Amino acid sequence: MARLLILKGEMLCIAHGVFEGYDRQGPFVANEDIDVNALMDAEIGSSAEPLDVEATMRNIGARLLNRGVISELPCRNVYLGSFGEVGIKEEDLQSYGEDY
Repeated sequence: MARLLILKGEMLCIAHGVFEGYDRQGPFVANEDIDVNALMDAEIGSSAEPLDVEATMRNIGARLLNRGVISELPCRNVYLGSFGEVGIKEEDLQSYGEDY
């Protein structure tokens, strides 16, 4: 697996999962360099069960926010619609930091 390094000041979103379980958090800005491989090794380890891995991935954005590694980058969230129907609206999403 290739190493992934996010540099201080870079914008990022964090995503995991597939289909109905797909989750995307962000956007964020990195407050320091982040070695994503080392971060996940430290958070998960080599012997974690799949449910533990899923919980870690679901909460990693909030954990990094709480540690000051990343900061939220305010933005507007625009929803365009689904299933071939246009339904334009602005989504009102909660701050990730407020939930944890």
